[in-house]
Amino acid sequence: MVLGPYLLMGQFIQRIDNLGRREATTLATATTQKVFASLSSAVPSNRQAVNLNNCDSSADLYVTFTAAGASSPTISSTDNDLIIPPKSSRQLQLGQAIDVWIRQSGAGTINYTAAELL
Repeated sequence: MVLGPYLLMGQFIQRIDNLGRREATTLATATTQKVFASLSSAVPSNRQAVNLNNCDSSADLYVTFTAAGASSPTISSTDNDLIIPPKSSRQLQLGQAIDVWIRQSGAGTINYTAAELL
């Protein structure tokens, strides 16, 4: 029997059946980048969520969502859908019809990781 979302330490945790694409890469200053753009594989049709991890110790990660295939959006500290603080992760319940774009707040290059949950 499969149960829906689980409550763990006060947070809802979705059931994970499988992992999709994974990315661990860098993001330069003043660069807007689509998550998973460096990978050649297509978005899995059964994507349930995207897990983003800001690996930097000082810069915020600004996140914006667009329809799949849309052009690069404008992202700034005041024009974004979500901010991921330094050394933090967010699990975003996003299907395959949504692209995820990111930009960082700091100077220099930061590291981030992303994984799709199926």
